[in-house]
Amino acid sequence: MNEEIYSLVRNNAFNLANSMIRNYHDAEDIAQIVSLKYLLNQEEILNPIAWSFKVTKNEVYGRSKKNKNSEVLLQKEAIESFEEKKLENVMGKIQDYDKLVSLDEAKQLLSRDDYRIFRLWEKSNYKVSKVSKLLGLSYHSSHTRVYKMKRNLRAQKLKHEGYTTSKDIIDYNTNKKIVKFIKMFVDKMNSNDLKSLHSYLEHIPKEEIECLDIVKVLNYDIKLKDNMIHEILLPYFDSKNKVQFCGVRFKIDKHRRIKVTEFISKPKSVLAVPKPHKPFLEKLPKEEKGIIQNKIADIRNILQEDPP
Repeated sequence: MNEEIYSLVRNNAFNLANSMIRNYHDAEDIAQIVSLKYLLNQEEILNPIAWSFKVTKNEVYGRSKKNKNSEVLLQKEAIESFEEKKLENVMGKIQDYDKLVSLDEAKQLLSRDDYRIFRLWEKSNYKVSKVSKLLGLSYHSSHTRVYKMKRNLRAQKLKHEGYTTSKDIIDYNTNKKIVKFIKMFVDKMNSNDLKSLHSYLEHIPKEEIECLDIVKVLNYDIKLKDNMIHEILLPYFDSKNKVQFCGVRFKIDKHRRIKVTEFISKPKSVLAVPKPHKPFLEKLPKEEKGIIQNKIADIRNILQEDPP
């Protein structure tokens, strides 16, 4: 199973259910049911997104009927106007690196355990159910191992090709550590309890770390500055519903633990981009190796050409 497709199915189910019944918890339950049905029937589903759209509506209607129409449903016209994504567009954005590399290249890029899973994955014609039988493990356990292998393969291949600015270069275990760190970091910021972060901090006095007004963290971005130092850019909403940023630089020590080496509470400068953004973005060179190749002076000149 492709993890990206599974996530899209689940998100599509939740968004549609939530828009129909306007109840977060019930929408979560329905999304969970739709996701489980997808896992059980995925090999027979030709268009997962369209399938999730239909099954989600049926689940909502069935639940509404069972509860004697106690839930509030959208009008039919509003439901039909819900944007249905096409699988072709989704698949076009997904690169299956596991199907693009040879055995020799995979052997060079992967650990021994991941390489073993790669060979079983290829031998099984890229079907988790067959990998599960070969490993003698449950479907869920086999899926986790395949997903871990694919993520590690993608990360190693992109780093080998010179990419430095993308979450795709982060391997499975490091990503788990980063997500755990961000959650703890936000919790300790909100409770003003930086002492509990001592295991992550290295040579940084706690009094130099500014407690931030973080209400909701957006998806992090990351840059690999060299083989040792990673730099996280963490956008977030504050209590005034404004988007703010902070930066954290860290390294992975010999015990594979995150050690923060520098904390940046705010960017050095923020440039206002005129609306609409599209004409401005079209003037920027395309990304290369995950980095927009622009100097700050060049960006300022482009902004002056198109004043807000």
